[in-house]
Amino acid sequence: MLFIDKYIEKESLDLCSKYKNQKKVYLDLKYWILLRDENKLSNDLDRKLTTKLNELLATNKCIFPISEITFIEIMKQGDKDRRNQMLSVVDRFSRGLGITNEEDRVKKEFRYWLQSKQSITTIKPVSQLIWGNNCLITGYHGYCVMGKNLSQNLQKDFYDFVSSLSLHNICANPTPTFEPFRGKDDVIALNKGKEDFKHENNTFDEMFLSELGGLLDCYKPTFDRVSFELSEIDQEKKGEHIQNQNITIEPWAGLIYQCFKLNKIANELPFFRIFPTLFSLMRWNKGRKYKDGNDTLDVKHATCALPYCDYFFTENELKSMITQSQLDKAFDCIVESTPERILDELNKIV
Repeated sequence: MLFIDKYIEKESLDLCSKYKNQKKVYLDLKYWILLRDENKLSNDLDRKLTTKLNELLATNKCIFPISEITFIEIMKQGDKDRRNQMLSVVDRFSRGLGITNEEDRVKKEFRYWLQSKQSITTIKPVSQLIWGNNCLITGYHGYCVMGKNLSQNLQKDFYDFVSSLSLHNICANPTPTFEPFRGKDDVIALNKGKEDFKHENNTFDEMFLSELGGLLDCYKPTFDRVSFELSEIDQEKKGEHIQNQNITIEPWAGLIYQCFKLNKIANELPFFRIFPTLFSLMRWNKGRKYKDGNDTLDVKHATCALPYCDYFFTENELKSMITQSQLDKAFDCIVESTPERILDELNKIV
């Protein structure tokens, strides 16, 4: 493991400890918009909600971390001034706390699963290792790792520097330039695929395994990298000379698939439980059509929120799918989608 990765891991543990007594609330974009526009709200219920969120922040009862998906959705807004206002609100409510990017989370979840099967008792839970300063979700983590040839002090100093930056300052800086995000799902291809392959799965479990298999294929290189890194660490501990050709790469994707098929995995690999479950529900609902091109981003919000936050406030359809599949209960995360129910839940926080 690189020095900078070890240092970032230590910082993650420190952040986890710092906010351990605060409820972690993950907000969908619609609620960030409410907070941005709270001085213009005419709906009494919306005003009560934003007032409550401000109160919970001021009394240190809650923290509102964001993810790379939140950042992407903020950058989809074409109005630069409104984007900057939103980023300032995010900086205030998140207090710089962010959930690490998807690639990093998958690596950590897979590494923990592997090591737990080897009965390694010194490993830290993933829930303690996925936190970082929210500026890192913009890609600055990559800059830190690219500086691996610098001295350790310079690597540390650079990481500390970028961690001190706010999202607003990063995006207002002309270098790098962050243009509005334009990406959307190809709804035509998704609807065509749903129709073309609807005959292949006769049960929901079969549908889940179809979605899981396709997702696992995308992460085969990630599994190989993690396996290789762990093998290197094991050889170093044994004092053996590291030879790449002596490190065997296992067919991890196939093994994970079989473990899910045999119900041998509960919540140890949350990304691979949540993502295919929700997409399977979309495909299983014969009358549902992909429309707005945001389904993938919505599902990725859930992969960030459910395993690592206490609350997830989102939109009605996603909440319905999460509760239908009981993912909220599986990961002990309260999921709501209306201001009334959200206020009820927030008022219970003591």
